[in-house]
Amino acid sequence: MTHIKDVQMPTTREEADANRQHVAELMVAAGPNHFDMDGWCEETECGTTYCIAGWGAVAMGLGRSKLEWGLAAWTSESVARWLGLNDKLLFYDDIHTPEDAALALKQYPYRGGLT
Repeated sequence: MTHIKDVQMPTTREEADANRQHVAELMVAAGPNHFDMDGWCEETECGTTYCIAGWGAVAMGLGRSKLEWGLAAWTSESVARWLGLNDKLLFYDDIHTPEDAALALKQYPYRGGLT
Protein backbone atom coordinates (compact mmCIF):
# COMPACT_ATOMS: atom_id res chain seq x y z
CA MET A 1 0.00 0.00 0.00
CA THR A 2 1.05 3.59 -0.58
CA HIS A 3 0.16 6.45 1.76
CA ILE A 4 -1.71 9.73 1.29
CA LYS A 5 -2.33 11.96 4.29
CA ASP A 6 -1.40 9.11 6.67
CA VAL A 7 -3.97 6.80 5.05
CA GLN A 8 -2.73 3.62 3.42
CA MET A 9 -3.88 3.42 -0.19
CA PRO A 10 -4.54 0.00 -1.71
CA THR A 11 -2.17 -1.30 -4.34
CA THR A 12 -4.16 -4.41 -5.24
CA ARG A 13 -7.73 -5.13 -6.21
CA GLU A 14 -8.14 -7.30 -3.11
CA GLU A 15 -7.18 -4.42 -0.81
CA ALA A 16 -9.61 -2.07 -2.58
CA ASP A 17 -12.36 -4.73 -2.45
CA ALA A 18 -11.83 -5.11 1.30
CA ASN A 19 -12.16 -1.33 1.70
CA ARG A 20 -15.39 -1.33 -0.34
CA GLN A 21 -16.79 -4.16 1.77
CA HIS A 22 -15.95 -2.29 4.97
CA VAL A 23 -17.72 0.88 3.76
CA ALA A 24 -20.74 -1.13 2.57
CA GLU A 25 -21.04 -2.78 6.00
CA LEU A 26 -20.80 0.58 7.79
CA MET A 27 -23.51 2.13 5.61
CA VAL A 28 -25.96 -0.76 5.96
CA ALA A 29 -25.37 -1.07 9.71
CA ALA A 30 -25.97 2.67 10.23
CA GLY A 31 -29.27 2.48 8.34
CA PRO A 32 -31.19 4.87 6.11
CA ASN A 33 -31.32 7.71 8.64
CA HIS A 34 -27.56 8.09 8.31
CA PHE A 35 -27.26 7.88 4.52
CA ASP A 36 -27.91 10.61 1.96
CA MET A 37 -26.23 11.10 -1.41
CA ASP A 38 -26.98 14.86 -1.30
CA GLY A 39 -23.94 15.70 0.80
CA TRP A 40 -20.71 14.38 2.27
CA CYS A 41 -21.75 15.03 5.83
CA GLU A 42 -24.97 16.76 6.85
CA GLU A 43 -26.45 17.34 10.30
CA THR A 44 -30.14 16.38 10.51
CA GLU A 45 -32.72 15.94 13.26
CA CYS A 46 -31.90 12.21 13.20
CA GLY A 47 -28.14 12.72 13.44
CA THR A 48 -25.41 12.95 10.83
CA THR A 49 -25.90 11.59 7.32
CA TYR A 50 -23.12 10.66 4.91
CA CYS A 51 -22.94 9.81 1.22
CA ILE A 52 -20.65 7.05 -0.08
CA ALA A 53 -17.68 9.43 -0.02
CA GLY A 54 -18.53 10.51 3.52
CA TRP A 55 -18.76 6.92 4.73
CA GLY A 56 -15.49 6.28 2.90
CA ALA A 57 -13.83 9.12 4.79
CA VAL A 58 -15.19 7.72 8.07
CA ALA A 59 -13.88 4.24 7.20
CA MET A 60 -10.49 5.69 6.26
CA GLY A 61 -10.19 7.03 9.80
CA LEU A 62 -10.41 10.69 8.80
CA GLY A 63 -13.04 11.45 11.44
CA ARG A 64 -16.80 11.92 11.38
CA SER A 65 -17.26 15.60 10.53
CA LYS A 66 -16.44 18.20 7.89
CA LEU A 67 -14.39 20.01 10.50
CA GLU A 68 -12.24 16.93 11.12
CA TRP A 69 -11.88 16.21 7.41
CA GLY A 70 -11.11 19.77 6.46
CA LEU A 71 -12.72 18.80 3.12
CA ALA A 72 -9.48 19.50 1.33
CA ALA A 73 -9.39 19.11 -2.44
CA TRP A 74 -7.64 15.73 -2.06
CA THR A 75 -10.50 14.16 -0.13
CA SER A 76 -12.83 13.08 -2.98
CA GLU A 77 -10.03 11.71 -5.11
CA SER A 78 -8.42 9.99 -2.14
CA VAL A 79 -11.66 8.31 -1.05
CA ALA A 80 -12.20 7.12 -4.63
CA ARG A 81 -8.64 5.75 -4.80
CA TRP A 82 -9.02 4.08 -1.40
CA LEU A 83 -12.13 2.32 -2.72
CA GLY A 84 -10.54 1.52 -6.10
CA LEU A 85 -13.16 3.62 -7.91
CA ASN A 86 -13.51 6.26 -10.51
CA ASP A 87 -14.88 9.09 -8.36
CA LYS A 88 -18.06 9.31 -10.49
CA LEU A 89 -19.73 6.66 -8.29
CA LEU A 90 -19.28 8.92 -5.29
CA PHE A 91 -21.73 11.36 -6.88
CA TYR A 92 -24.11 8.95 -8.63
CA ASP A 93 -27.73 10.15 -8.56
CA ASP A 94 -29.51 6.76 -8.68
CA ILE A 95 -28.39 5.66 -5.22
CA HIS A 96 -31.08 6.27 -2.60
CA THR A 97 -30.48 3.80 0.24
CA PRO A 98 -27.47 2.32 2.00
CA GLU A 99 -28.35 -1.01 0.40
CA ASP A 100 -28.27 0.61 -3.09
CA ALA A 101 -24.86 2.07 -2.24
CA ALA A 102 -23.53 -1.24 -0.93
CA LEU A 103 -24.67 -3.00 -4.12
CA ALA A 104 -23.13 -0.26 -6.27
CA LEU A 105 -19.81 -0.60 -4.44
CA LYS A 106 -19.90 -4.35 -5.10
CA GLN A 107 -20.81 -4.04 -8.79
CA TYR A 108 -18.93 -0.91 -9.88
CA PRO A 109 -15.87 -1.75 -11.99
CA TYR A 110 -12.54 -1.71 -10.20
CA ARG A 111 -10.27 1.09 -11.34
CA GLY A 112 -6.76 -0.32 -11.58
CA GLY A 113 -3.53 1.61 -11.43
CA LEU A 114 -4.11 2.93 -7.95
CA THR A 115 -0.50 3.70 -7.15
